[in-house]
Amino acid sequence: MADVRAIYEDPTKTISLMKKYGATYLFVGEVEQEMYTINLPLEDLVNVFSFDGVDVYQIR
Repeated sequence: MADVRAIYEDPTKTISLMKKYGATYLFVGEVEQEMYTINLPLEDLVNVFSFDGVDVYQIR
């Protein structure tokens, strides 16, 4: 669970942890926004979907 929190809250670890788990997309919806203080490395992610409070990012 600590790695999931780090993905959303520690931009220095987001990409490496996503790669560790084979994730190429990151979902940020209402639940994630309530559970975590979102702090993403936007220079390393591209927003591929955004609608009604939901964002999906892909690793560049």
